[in-house]
Amino acid sequence: MTASGAGSVAIRTRILLSVVCVGTLTLALWFHHTRAAGLVSVKPDPVSATLDPATLAQRAQERPDSLQAQLDYGEMLVKMGRLDEAASVFTHCQQMAAGDSRPYAWLGFLAASAHDSREARRLFGEALSRNADDLTALRGLANLDAQARRVHHAVAGFAHIIRLQPKDADAWQRLGILCMADRQFDRSLGALSTAATLDPNDLVTSRFLGIVQLHAGRVEEATRSLNAVLARQPEDAEARAALANAMMRLDSSPMGLTAAEQQANECLRTRPIAEGYRTRGQIYTAQRRFQEAIQDYQTAIKMEPNTRYAYLLLSQCAASAGKPDMARKASAEYQRLTRELLIRDKTPSKRADPAP
Repeated sequence: MTASGAGSVAIRTRILLSVVCVGTLTLALWFHHTRAAGLVSVKPDPVSATLDPATLAQRAQERPDSLQAQLDYGEMLVKMGRLDEAASVFTHCQQMAAGDSRPYAWLGFLAASAHDSREARRLFGEALSRNADDLTALRGLANLDAQARRVHHAVAGFAHIIRLQPKDADAWQRLGILCMADRQFDRSLGALSTAATLDPNDLVTSRFLGIVQLHAGRVEEATRSLNAVLARQPEDAEARAALANAMMRLDSSPMGLTAAEQQANECLRTRPIAEGYRTRGQIYTAQRRFQEAIQDYQTAIKMEPNTRYAYLLLSQCAASAGKPDMARKASAEYQRLTRELLIRDKTPSKRADPAP
């Protein structure tokens, strides 16, 4: 093999390694999205959705013994952010119909919104003991499980919702993101593709679809998805980091790597994120700019010290730069984190998760 051929293989090897790191990034982004969207997506009742707030309030006042009128009024109060008033209404509903799941589910929603996860779990459990298919309770519990990193439980919860509502784009999206974090790439790709079909304008779905396409080796599709996101939301740092990664993999020529570097720089100008530093470090490594790459990997590690992939990249780069002690230390840290991951995967709590 010629020297240039060996260099090309080395570059391709480093680039292919870039598909390994998934879980920390996807869950971090998912948690950010969940906090922004609320713990439970409020799916309006078809009847109440056609009525204005004044009509719902008047109907609740005129029909104090109507459970549906009170539930609709409470849901409206939730949407308006009047949570204390909503709690009073749902408590009244609970007293009216102790065997109905819906008041418990909505009170669980309010507890989750107040960050009282223990009480929220209890109330969602009460709701599901009355109706195992209560969508508000299922969605709330699945989101709580995801936030607690009980990934298999959360996956089972969203899968249950999808069996009940096959056209629920939000549930498909969250299932896809969680499966990506759990390294179930084929299932994630299918779920996110379905979510994108059901709601093609959702930028969160499009971003994660591009990321999972990248990890599945569908680099050209990923490039199209990510470019579509950035056309509408140019400040999306995660999408830009993933696009830089895709460009690096599509074209490892000097010109291609320079273009990928420009995307990585733009990502870090938009918002300094660990994935941006990891990606730019890989580009620098492919360009044999080892010291700059080492600095980027070290920055990424400071930002996310438990992301093992950065240690692997640093170890390989340090070895190429003639720094064996640094390489051994980074490799040892990578192996330690890998052992911890394997132990977590084998723990009884994970084995007890429902089958995805």
